[in-house]
Amino acid sequence: MSGADAPDSSIVEKLKKFLTKYGTELLKPYDFPEELMKRLDKLEHLLSNTLQGHKKLVETFLQPSKEALITDDLMRHSQLDIRVSVASCISQIIRITAPDEPYGEDHMKEFFQIVNSAFERLPCMYGRVYSKAVSILHAMSLSQSCVMMLDLGLYASVGHMFHLFLDGIRTKHPYEVFTSMEKIMTSIIHSNVDNDEFSLVLVKILLNNLRRENQNVAPVSFKLAGNTLKNCSADLKTYVPEAVRSLDVPIEDYAEVVVSLFQDATQRQITDLKDSVENVSCPGEAGLAVEADLCNLIEGNETQNFKNDENHNENQGMVSHCFDDPDKLGKAMHMQQEQKPEELRFERKRIRRPSSLRKAEEGYDPFWMLVDWRSMKSLNKKNKNINCPSKSKISKDSSSKPAVVVSDDQSTDIVVKI
Repeated sequence: MSGADAPDSSIVEKLKKFLTKYGTELLKPYDFPEELMKRLDKLEHLLSNTLQGHKKLVETFLQPSKEALITDDLMRHSQLDIRVSVASCISQIIRITAPDEPYGEDHMKEFFQIVNSAFERLPCMYGRVYSKAVSILHAMSLSQSCVMMLDLGLYASVGHMFHLFLDGIRTKHPYEVFTSMEKIMTSIIHSNVDNDEFSLVLVKILLNNLRRENQNVAPVSFKLAGNTLKNCSADLKTYVPEAVRSLDVPIEDYAEVVVSLFQDATQRQITDLKDSVENVSCPGEAGLAVEADLCNLIEGNETQNFKNDENHNENQGMVSHCFDDPDKLGKAMHMQQEQKPEELRFERKRIRRPSSLRKAEEGYDPFWMLVDWRSMKSLNKKNKNINCPSKSKISKDSSSKPAVVVSDDQSTDIVVKI
């Protein structure tokens, strides 16, 4: 921290003093719940005005508050209002101490459970729990602490959170509520690089909100799901075809972003199958099976493209205008201080497990523009007339190997409401 950016020493001293005082007060007995709420409100206000740049200066003085907030008397209080107020204070501590984790796994799991309870009240747009939920939402979007849910294996809670956002967003919400939800969902998807099954689950959740009928029925949810899918198109493109098939909804019934990703992903599959055919030195049973798969995929895509052409005019008329102007969302409520450029976030690098699904590469040429489909369709017929050596005559030391048939294995879904 440079001398020009150094905080005023008197301000820092007051900050240290009150952090110690308010944290200690939380450990004292209280006569009424309202008295406890006032203590929590004073602490949250102080924490929300503490910049992450002050982290090293106040870290020691945060300790009384950190210890008091995770006591059973506070974290497991019988009143939801108090539990959510506690979670709001914790979300500010997480923001200040990022990227260091202030608590252990058990307490963080309990924290995220309370957070989802608070998010359930977002549609109400009034009351103490709602205001605290908005505060938590904003703090989590700044620190990206939501990615810790993946480290803790809280996949069911993440799926529930996605549902709460998509079902709870309203046109009258402040625009910051919408953008915070979008940032949280995008951060989680970007960070989920080691769990293909869960990526498929998240795609299904988004797709359920991206049917064309929802554009008029729930336009804000439609916009939120669409923005998230666009932000994460590189991460989710591979999973879109499987998600569409499993949901058993015609592709033309989805938004344009879904149709586009579906076509890109299936084009890539065709490219991979074509490469497999070209690498087969002699079309035996395995080679013919791959060619058959390729022709079937081509025929299915041509049928789908014909349907897309028929619905093109309809698609053009259904462009969402929701959220084009933030003023349509109502007056933006007072939010906490914006994060400084130097502030850190919870962004973790993960080692990707071997993928059971194919991951599309970036930057490939449009295969639809390069292939003569009629000649590709006739490939099976021509190869049937080729006299191939029998299996017993194939040399053992030959470097050519039969192509492996690409199977469509069904991965087990994590149990999350879809």
